[in-house]
Amino acid sequence: MTIGERIALKRREQGLSQEALGESLGVTRQSISKWEGDMTLPEIDKLITLSRLFNVSVGWLLGEERRENARSETGEEETAGEETESVPPPEELSEEQLRMVEEIVGRYLAAQPRPLSARQRRGLGLAAALVVLCFAAGFFSLSGQIKEMKEDNQYLRQAISEVNYSVSGQINGITRRVEEAFEDQTDLFTRCDAVKSAVDYRGGTVTFRVYALPKFYETGMSVTFLADNGRDTVKAVGSPSPSGMFEAPLICVLTDDISVYAVLQRSDGTEERQLLAQFCDLYSDTVPEVQLRSDGSGLMEASLSDGVLTVPEQLVMAIRGAAAFGPEAKIKAVQAGLFKNRHLVEWCEPTEVPEEYTGAAEDWLFFRMRERSVLLEPGDAVCYALVITDEYNRVTVWYGDLYNYESFQDREKGLPVSQQPVPADWEEYVFMEDWNLTKEFLERSPGYRF
Repeated sequence: MTIGERIALKRREQGLSQEALGESLGVTRQSISKWEGDMTLPEIDKLITLSRLFNVSVGWLLGEERRENARSETGEEETAGEETESVPPPEELSEEQLRMVEEIVGRYLAAQPRPLSARQRRGLGLAAALVVLCFAAGFFSLSGQIKEMKEDNQYLRQAISEVNYSVSGQINGITRRVEEAFEDQTDLFTRCDAVKSAVDYRGGTVTFRVYALPKFYETGMSVTFLADNGRDTVKAVGSPSPSGMFEAPLICVLTDDISVYAVLQRSDGTEERQLLAQFCDLYSDTVPEVQLRSDGSGLMEASLSDGVLTVPEQLVMAIRGAAAFGPEAKIKAVQAGLFKNRHLVEWCEPTEVPEEYTGAAEDWLFFRMRERSVLLEPGDAVCYALVITDEYNRVTVWYGDLYNYESFQDREKGLPVSQQPVPADWEEYVFMEDWNLTKEFLERSPGYRF
């Protein structure tokens, strides 16, 4: 089991969504999704926080207890008077730990915005190994204390807490020093940044003011700025000032994940690239918020038999909110539908406030989904989704809990149906084109108009 799978397992056991876990850790839902998909590794301080939140050891999250579990499964036990080595000495790393060091360094290098020299890779590898060695030493020391103090639970817990905080502080300090030293050596510019200067809501674009001052200026040097929004890449050539600063306006399509880079071209034609800034949720934070709700049953009451999913008639509800940041965009239309693999199965019909609803109806929208049968195969996923059109004619899709073929198979086995984690490749699907919808089709479809 990978680190990501272990995090996802414990999150689901505690009934937490990716967004709720992200709020507890101070990171975004996208970060949690990338951890669980093994696309990135959590920072060490986040691993320690996760271990406390999930009530497991850091070693379990890292997979370091697999060796101990394997020994237990084979039936080996310590005999009286025998000393059994449960972990290698702190100064030596096992093959499994070496593999972990290589994996951490490899993933860190792969995430770098530009190629590193062999010298830099060796330096980074040694730095990462130092961090892991310090952590391993602290962890192995902790294991020894647990063995010696297991007779007294009260003192044991206190010691564990003290060691955890001590190790966390040491690792954070080392990590910061490594990052600062590495950035100082690899930065191409003395000053550089990308600042959001304007947003064209109707045109769906964002303008950045970008600038960069090279550390060492030479005649013939140029700087080109790039913006990658996950869909395409735009560029702008920087204009040099007498001080050697290169500046330019950079305009790109507004999305939720934009990375801005500066490409330095030297007089000999060689190029190097550096990340200036990353912007998350720029698009989502400018659209009106409408949250999907249901009467409590949702798709959990649907049943699967011989590949046919029967969805009972049910009430689907949504509540209107406001944009998280910036000026609030007014809602023009809201539609709700049942989707399979991001393809529309059937629209829900708008309805008046139902008699069975006794709460406050202000800002609530009510839809009725009739009973419907859907063919479902392994790998298929179904969900309810809201399609929101704002005053700038921007269309955004927000989906609810996701259920796949395996979810409903659990019911046939007598198990409760449970929602599934959103696949990593679904994270960016918020535009109508990703859900196989067009504005012309939406204009002919049922929904609320304002």
